[in-house]
Amino acid sequence: MHDHYRYTYDDINSTYQFTTKNNISYLVAFVKDETFSMISSREIDKVFQLVVDKTTDHKELMDLFVFKTIEHIIYSFFRSTSNSLIYVCSGQNDAAFKRHKVFSRWYVRSSYRENIVKFDNVIRIENVVLEKYEVYTSYLIHKENINYKDLTALFFQLEDVLNSSK
Repeated sequence: MHDHYRYTYDDINSTYQFTTKNNISYLVAFVKDETFSMISSREIDKVFQLVVDKTTDHKELMDLFVFKTIEHIIYSFFRSTSNSLIYVCSGQNDAAFKRHKVFSRWYVRSSYRENIVKFDNVIRIENVVLEKYEVYTSYLIHKENINYKDLTALFFQLEDVLNSSK
């Protein structure tokens, strides 16, 4: 028996889907992210944004199998050491901070910490129209990624780039 839910991969939409024992559905996707290419003015491949979406409105109680399933999907994603992953939690309420904390807790408990490094960066956006707000970001990169230093440096430039365009 698996220690995670069975999931399916949809080739057409490039998404993973699974349903919990409480009949709550999740969708997990890795969407190509162009942010590092914009910052560096050169083509940077294999940087993706992680999207985890609960597609059922029911409230999900703490379910370890959800964590284990997403962990398994992410671990599979990093079979290619050249892949890297940005996770963004934004919004002007407490929900963004809570999602970021959950993701951080998942990482700390994950088995992939040995090979995959996680960096966090709270980006403070200063926008005259929307006022100031925070975007919680995390970046996962394999220790053996040949562009480790360059990609990590680009991740930490995000705040300056976003605020320079105001």
